[in-house]
Amino acid sequence: MFKKVIYTIHGEVDPPQSLMKLSHQISLLYLNKIVAVSASAKDSVVRRYGWDIMQVGVIKNGVNIVNKLEKNKRKNKIHLGIVSRLIPLKNIPLLFEAITLLPPSLSQQITLHIFGDGPSRQEVIDESQQLSSGVDIEFYGNVVEENDIYTKFDILVMCSNTEGLPMSILEAMGYGMPIISTDVGAISQVVTDQKTGWLYPVKDVNALVDILIKVISKPELIVTNGKNAKQFIDEHYAISIISEDYQRIYNA
Repeated sequence: MFKKVIYTIHGEVDPPQSLMKLSHQISLLYLNKIVAVSASAKDSVVRRYGWDIMQVGVIKNGVNIVNKLEKNKRKNKIHLGIVSRLIPLKNIPLLFEAITLLPPSLSQQITLHIFGDGPSRQEVIDESQQLSSGVDIEFYGNVVEENDIYTKFDILVMCSNTEGLPMSILEAMGYGMPIISTDVGAISQVVTDQKTGWLYPVKDVNALVDILIKVISKPELIVTNGKNAKQFIDEHYAISIISEDYQRIYNA
């Protein structure tokens, strides 16, 4: 009761339990300030909790600036990475399906790195075993250190059916890598198609296949878009910039 309480809204998915909505209605009485990480997350509070949208501000997520990049040195293949909780809405099997639709000469140039855990872990593993023998795939589970994640691959891939603005996208771009992602939530605010990555419609496996063909056939695009991605994050999502926004709230 004697502390300033700031609540940050990250996602846009409806809480599965009615009790969650009730708890948010009660919590509202004790919150001094509410912020969302994106405009779309802010817009969702009316549907999710019945809150007045005018009560919610927007402060973007921030990431640490990486000054010295330690890039993946295994350049004989294209290394794709997934950094995600392993749950159905992330739709990771879509990437497996896209890889199987590639010509063998291209799919054999891919190595896939999957970081994360969750209730769909075994299902994802089972689906991955349907890939051709020419595709290397590694499961790492939960890894804490960013440097141990984003130095293992060249491109972050997201196949999610819904998202807000995932931290993994900001972190990967901060490490100088482009993004391949579904065009959902606030992702298009940071991933500019053909400039800092590539966007495709939800569940559109053919569009994902076309993107994979492009980046495998022209690997120089990975370097160019990766540089653009890092520059964008350094200028707009540095934690030093975002922390100043939060400091102003706490000082008000």
